[in-house]
Amino acid sequence: TTEQYLTLAQKADQLKGKPLYIVDLHQANLDRIEGEIAKLKAKFGIVGFYLDYLQLVEPAKIDKPKPKIEQMTNISKQLKAICKRQKVFGVVVSSLSRATEGRADHRPIMSDLRETGQLEFDADKIAFVYRPYEHDKNAEQDLMEVIFRKNRNGSLKTAQVQCQLPYTKANEYPL
Repeated sequence: TTEQYLTLAQKADQLKGKPLYIVDLHQANLDRIEGEIAKLKAKFGIVGFYLDYLQLVEPAKIDKPKPKIEQMTNISKQLKAICKRQKVFGVVVSSLSRATEGRADHRPIMSDLRETGQLEFDADKIAFVYRPYEHDKNAEQDLMEVIFRKNRNGSLKTAQVQCQLPYTKANEYPL
């Protein structure tokens, strides 16, 4: 709706000009991730974090002998708990399975999330990025779709954006 779009635009404006703190935690476990979030929140007042990416988080020692799907399920649950405890939002990137390659429509769907269905349950929103050009060289090279497959408090839509890959930048797609 227009109201939801305006709310999103206001939230995006609030983030403009805010500093971005990058913490590169090699083989980080959830305790270390939460510790860094707490430290940055206390020192700089951060309100959220981005995790790139879920499958690189080290499982807890107790989970290491378990199958990967169980490890990822527990990590997803714990990330949700960290967000609640720290009162921050989290944007978590996940890899996808290769199932999209076997379908005529290569756009990702929820079941393509790799190694866990728990993400579908824990997340408030799930968005996939899709570039038609990757599968159809006749498509616009700079077109990117942001496909909202889950939106707990909103509608499911696909937004078309113009991507500038050399700059890791996306803009409103010109009509």
